[in-house]
Amino acid sequence: MKRLFVAAFIVVAGWFTLPLRAQSVDLGDLIGKLRQGGHVIVMRHGGTNRDQADTDPLNLDNVVQQRQLSESGRDTARQVGDPAGVGFDVRAVRYFDAETGAAIAPGS
Repeated sequence: MKRLFVAAFIVVAGWFTLPLRAQSVDLGDLIGKLRQGGHVIVMRHGGTNRDQADTDPLNLDNVVQQRQLSESGRDTARQVGDPAGVGFDVRAVRYFDAETGAAIAPGS
């Protein structure tokens, strides 16, 4: 019964996400619309060091015990928006990995 439920869930989840994968985007048009402003884009921080755990996740002032961005995650943060010349404001939650990415991003 559990396998049937899992299989049904995968089929239903795939059916709902099909339109998301099927859409094509004109990159020039998208960049033009982003330059006009008025959009909110939510994204996750870049990659973190996998060998590091959040051992004190509720104490946001203890950044030593939070996961840090990896060098790859820092590179991703540097690339956000910059090649397209799209100006933006950067906001982040107080977790150190998100704050670090926001501080590195070109719009910050």
